[in-house]
Amino acid sequence: MIAFVMSGGGSRGALQVGALRALFEHGLRPNMLVGTSVGGLNAAFMAAEPTPDRVEKLASLWRQTRRVDVYPGYPVHVVWRVVTGQGSLYPNATFYRYLHRHVAPYAETFADLRLPCYVTATNLDTGAMRVLGAKPTDKVLDALMATTALPPLHPPYRLDDGDYVDGGAVALLPIEVALQYGAREVYALHIVDAPTPPVGRRTLLHIGGRAIGALVKRQWQDSVSRCAQSRVRLHHIQLMPLAAVSMTDYSRTDDLIQAGYDQTVAYLAQMQEAPTWSKRAWGRAETWLRTVKLPEVKMVGLREQTPSG
Repeated sequence: MIAFVMSGGGSRGALQVGALRALFEHGLRPNMLVGTSVGGLNAAFMAAEPTPDRVEKLASLWRQTRRVDVYPGYPVHVVWRVVTGQGSLYPNATFYRYLHRHVAPYAETFADLRLPCYVTATNLDTGAMRVLGAKPTDKVLDALMATTALPPLHPPYRLDDGDYVDGGAVALLPIEVALQYGAREVYALHIVDAPTPPVGRRTLLHIGGRAIGALVKRQWQDSVSRCAQSRVRLHHIQLMPLAAVSMTDYSRTDDLIQAGYDQTVAYLAQMQEAPTWSKRAWGRAETWLRTVKLPEVKMVGLREQTPSG
């Protein structure tokens, strides 16, 4: 069973669109889709119709998306929300209407999707991860609002058992969810940061960002290790913007889609070369085994037995 697993990454989620295009062009099709945050949005959209045409519809939707669709208002509104203790820098009503317009027509619940799809969210009070889609009756729109509720940008989203925030808080790249539901081969579309030059003076924001980055890195490294222990074939495709792009910048969509496509094509080319090398190496080993004379091994301490029958 093949799973496509998609990480969070804000506006850089367009990288995954290019990656999906490359995977479908190479004849790869998922049996399940798993995602966190923006990866959950991409996963749910594709689970409704897992076809190359759907990838292009997703690309078109990304090109139409503007910052105000996700983060509405002006800086003065942000200041007002902070001063009045609103709990987030932006309201989520605009984003809810956006998702309702583009997702609700295709699926109300996860049972309406053509492929199994799992989206993660984090319980704000307990820190526990919840896998939405585990129950077919889970509502797709609620799942997408919960998995993308990234503090402090958006407020927590209320589900039946509490308030939830972005799934990336506990599983930025939810490979383990795919393993839990039976995946034997995983294509992990992992959005990573572009390298940044070292800074001379470390600000509070820089230190906090680096600390969170280290924690997130440890999370996905643990997931990769568990894949190896479970003998699951993992394709860890790291998708990186060619230049630093803010999570809230939706003006670089075409560049990101192309970068995701190019990087995935390059990965698949390397993957196809690997079996060719392996066969050649195995052939050489077989030739060597046929020509080399191995020393005779004398077994000591064993009594010869006559086969019965």
